[in-house]
Amino acid sequence: MNPKSTELKYYPLPSKKDLIAQYSEWLESRKDVWDLFAATAVFNAGGRNSNSARWCDEYKHKVLWKIKKRLAHSYTNLIPFEDMFYYEFGESSLFKSAAEGRKPHHVHGLVPIPKNLTHKIWDSQTGCLTPRIQKDFKSIKTLSSILLEPIRTGKLSDWLSYSSKGKPFYQT
Repeated sequence: MNPKSTELKYYPLPSKKDLIAQYSEWLESRKDVWDLFAATAVFNAGGRNSNSARWCDEYKHKVLWKIKKRLAHSYTNLIPFEDMFYYEFGESSLFKSAAEGRKPHHVHGLVPIPKNLTHKIWDSQTGCLTPRIQKDFKSIKTLSSILLEPIRTGKLSDWLSYSSKGKPFYQT
């Protein structure tokens, strides 16, 4: 082989399964810093600009903003990875089909919360959201319902697989 050769070597991209396993392993290694929450926000359909960009903005700038505001008044950089979410419309699963007229716009997201602030949104004694964050979510007019709960130990890769079903793992 010629030492001056400029032959490029191509390496295959890791599979989605491999990426999910690596993300899960890394995020779970940080469980001393964050509590990981799974979020599913369902939005009221209709209105102006009812497209994926609108609902992604609603999730980032309303749902996540309410969480950050509740965690601290100075709410910058509290939630890392704000873009770890997937938008869905009219998706059905093996367990529940979506009827033609009932296909909600919804977003599945992963929300890492600093351990020292988790008590502001999650009541560990009752196992549910605090009344204050529930009230904050109810003030979002476009939000039909939200499920925000801690991810069980060892189930992070299952959540990442479910939330990213049928979508490329590489976000652009």
